[in-house]
Formats: sequence, C-alpha cells, structure tokens
Amino acid sequence: MIIEAVDTMLREDGEAWAALCAVLDAHPEVNLHDTNSRPWNSRDAYAHLARWLEYNAAKIKAEVEAKPLPVAGESVEEVNARWEAKDTLLSLEEARQWAKNAYKMRKRTLEAVPISRWGAEIEKIARIEGASHFRDHLSYITLVDARPYPSATEES
Repeated sequence: MIIEAVDTMLREDGEAWAALCAVLDAHPEVNLHDTNSRPWNSRDAYAHLARWLEYNAAKIKAEVEAKPLPVAGESVEEVNARWEAKDTLLSLEEARQWAKNAYKMRKRTLEAVPISRWGAEIEKIARIEGASHFRDHLSYITLVDARPYPSATEES
C-alpha cells in the first residue's frame, strides 16, 4: 500500500467518523435503532466503537511487530455481548471521550506503520475498523423509536 492510499484511507476514516459522531452527539439519549431491536443509545455506540478501535490498534501493532494477533473471543456476537455488559455503567461523556481517544490512538497507530510494512494483511486489518465500520453504524441508526433511553449513570 502506498502512502497516498494510506492518506486516502485515513481521510475517509475521518470523514465517516465525524459523520457518525455528529449523529451520536445530536441524539444522545434516545434509542438509535428501530422498535424491533434491542435499545441502543449513543453511550452504547461510543463504548462499542472504543473497544473495537482499541482492539484493532492492538492487532495492527502485533502484525507490524510480527507477533501473534490478539483474539478478543470466539465470535463478534460473543465479544460484543461481553463488552456491552462491562460498559453499562459508563456515562455518555465517559464513553464519548474513550471512543475519541481510541480513534486518535488508532490513527496514530496507522500513521506509525512503516511504509515497508504496509501490505495486504495490515490493510485488511486496518480497514475492518475504519470508515466501513463507521458507515455500518450510521446505516443502523433509524431514530424511528423516540423512546428516551438514557445512559445508566447520567443525571436526570
């Protein structure tokens, strides 16, 4: 992967991240999904993103250093459920700040990959948690279920 392609990926990541954060921040305490889904609010989304961004950065670092890749769990569903259960006591602001820090860490991790190490495997790992993941979450947001769904520790 050449430097221009890395720059393009980082730019696309930044644009998709900004768009997702704008929606999450505009609708912080309502259910983001449709009425047939399990309720999810902005705090849940930010915590989810933070965990996956951190995990992805660890995988990239391991690949660059030719170390074994970390394994989060048996399946995406199992990992998401376990992490979500751990994050229920976070406030919206804690989750938001964590996600923003994790996004910055991922970006720094990608920028630190030596050009000579960029290849198909690192690109594959990097793209999993970038713009496509952020766009996926934007596509899941329906805002048709306006029930308040506040974070557990937010002040009323």
